[in-house]
Amino acid sequence: MLSLIPIIIDVAIIIACIVTSAALFSSYKRVRYKSLLLFTLAIVILCIAFIMELIGRFLVNSLSLAESLFRLYFFLVVMSFPLVFAWVDLTRAPVPSRRFYIYSIFTAIFATLRATGELGVSVENGIVQRTPSSITFFDVNIYPILMIFATFWLLAEIIHMSFLQLSTVRNPSKKRAVRLNLFAIAIVFIALIVVNILRLGGMISESMVITAANLFLFISLIILSAVYVKYPYLVYILPQRIHGFVLFTSWGTPIFKTHLEKELESSIPLLSAIISALVKVTETVFAESLRMLQIGNIYAILHIGSKVISCLFTNKVFPIHQRILEQLNNSVETLEISETISNEVREKIKNIVEGTLYPLLP
Repeated sequence: MLSLIPIIIDVAIIIACIVTSAALFSSYKRVRYKSLLLFTLAIVILCIAFIMELIGRFLVNSLSLAESLFRLYFFLVVMSFPLVFAWVDLTRAPVPSRRFYIYSIFTAIFATLRATGELGVSVENGIVQRTPSSITFFDVNIYPILMIFATFWLLAEIIHMSFLQLSTVRNPSKKRAVRLNLFAIAIVFIALIVVNILRLGGMISESMVITAANLFLFISLIILSAVYVKYPYLVYILPQRIHGFVLFTSWGTPIFKTHLEKELESSIPLLSAIISALVKVTETVFAESLRMLQIGNIYAILHIGSKVISCLFTNKVFPIHQRILEQLNNSVETLEISETISNEVREKIKNIVEGTLYPLLP
């Protein structure tokens, strides 16, 4: 019965990976933000890795092929790490940091060493069993040290991202979502660090290393999938400061505003005239739409439609801004927009704006 435990855990993790990646991809399809796709891809690669391991468990008559699949599993698991790092980096800033490239090089070397390191394969009760990863350097197994370093670094980056998110949101529901996301991811990384520290000190059996690490991974994925099903907007919570939003008609009349700071409130009439004039000049002279204005340290992100102009004020520019504003404009422009807007239409505009911008607003 004990020999079946690895198979049961592998199957559970595969199912959890499928559910989690489906939840993430569902969120990705709404705005198609690249960082979320990378996170989804990391979970898919993890799923493929565990499928490889599960297949290897049944190859009792071909241990060499089983060993190859286990080594491929070792490689893929580690190579999912830089994709998670990329998701973190592109959530914090529009472009990856230098740390991402350094971490990617390190994990590529680590994954290669892990895939080519020492590995024991045997058959027990009709199931192929394997030993944990080992990378021997001067008769010392340095695998636990490398895994502790890789996981600790990535966990530190995720914690940093989460604290940046928490510092910019005020909505209790959003704060709860960020904390749950951090908790779900931290579980598996802390477990990996603890398990490898215990292994390094010889305080845990080799068989328990695999079981413990995979069990905590399963728990983490279950929580993560539940979080993204309940809070699909979580991936759009960016570490930015939103100074407000104004919706103008195409001729420059402001028709809706929300979360607008006092400093900007008084300048809306002037800003309205400037934006309207610049839009006309830009489209005439350059034959393209104006996308951004900088006002001191504040960026005005613009999306110009045929009937309305969306203007989001923020301190940091992300590609996702244009996509969300495009969605908003497309929805608003299905309504009757004229010089005189009825209260009914204004209420519909309010619902569209608040629903579409909810992920970005604090």
